[in-house]
Amino acid sequence: MAITRHKENAFFRFSAQRIQEEMEKPKEKRIQKTTMLQQFLDAQERYPDILTDTQIHIFCTTNLLAGTVGPSIALDCILSWIAQYPDEQSRLYREILDNSTSLPVSWKETDNMPYLEGVIREGNRLSYSSDLGIEREAGPSGVTLPSGHLIPAGYSISMSQPALLKNRDAFGENPHDFIPERWMRRKDESEGEYRARRMYMEKVDLSFGAGSRICPGIGFAQMELFKFVASIVVQFKVCLRQLWPPHTSCMLTMVHPVARACGKAKALRSPCPAYSP
Repeated sequence: MAITRHKENAFFRFSAQRIQEEMEKPKEKRIQKTTMLQQFLDAQERYPDILTDTQIHIFCTTNLLAGTVGPSIALDCILSWIAQYPDEQSRLYREILDNSTSLPVSWKETDNMPYLEGVIREGNRLSYSSDLGIEREAGPSGVTLPSGHLIPAGYSISMSQPALLKNRDAFGENPHDFIPERWMRRKDESEGEYRARRMYMEKVDLSFGAGSRICPGIGFAQMELFKFVASIVVQFKVCLRQLWPPHTSCMLTMVHPVARACGKAKALRSPCPAYSP
């Protein structure tokens, strides 16, 4: 087994610095508004033997990581896919245009956008921004795996989130591909078949965890992604642009905004600049 020391992440550095600054302040000079950090510090004063400085650092850093890195990586995945497939981008644009009348697009309006939901779902599934491996402990009788191997009682067990999110049994023969339609009902599929297939995918999709370990910010993160992607796509055409020939590095450039008037939109979307990989 090889153990690699990773470079310190900027988010962890920021979190540690902010927490340390707050801990060093006299109590009367600490932030007055109620924040998670302040609640942790107050709890530490009451239970110093239970809540340590290290635990506070871990709690706050995890929240910072989950609330910023996760949605931003998913958004990067989504916009990159949109830019590479103009026909699919046009389909998404039309769906949003036909079902929205406000800018930014409201959270409620996105309820009638199944293709947008598929795009967001695939972005979350394939970006796998974290692989925290939340652990469970084997019970008194241990755990017998399908292979027949026994994990003894007391041992910690966790799953690889990226591997699970590309499970062929749940997501089909092309689990590595970005396919929004996989979350929609197929033409040759009955309602019952669709519900069963969809339920299985949702059961395996641990992008936000599940059960007692589910991300408490899942609703807010989803609202961010739905509103942002819908509001961007209905106003701009997202394109790839080569930066430094002959290198294949590229960037996303938004061109030709959509003009809206009286709740309707008039497209001003012309072809993107040529891009040659």
